[in-house]
Amino acid sequence: MTNTVLVRPASMEDLATIHNLSRIELGYDYDFDTLQSTFRILRTDPNHKIQVAVLENVVVGFLHVNRYDSLLGPAMTNIMAIAVDQNYQGQGIGKIFAQCGGIMGARTTDSWYSLAIVRKPRQCTWFLSTQ
Repeated sequence: MTNTVLVRPASMEDLATIHNLSRIELGYDYDFDTLQSTFRILRTDPNHKIQVAVLENVVVGFLHVNRYDSLLGPAMTNIMAIAVDQNYQGQGIGKIFAQCGGIMGARTTDSWYSLAIVRKPRQCTWFLSTQ
């Protein structure tokens, strides 16, 4: 059986799940209202990408990466957070996030949304085989 994991930009509707994943999987008991206001700022910042992993129409994880520039080399991607629901861990979702984050970081800011893996703007799609 093959399930499709879709990695897409996070939306306001995903924040309750992101908040729960941050609390349960990462141990960050962060105020939800602050999370919402910070998300509103970061989602329009071209140096930040916040993505969610969706499996069978359920958000099962999230990724937050940001681009940073250095005097000592080219721009790089900093992974701020990767969290996957414990019920879906061990299935390669974190690895998919790391690969999507790295691909985003390797591109210029003008093309961060265009991931060559699937050639669909703003998405990174992978296939997982589950037993």
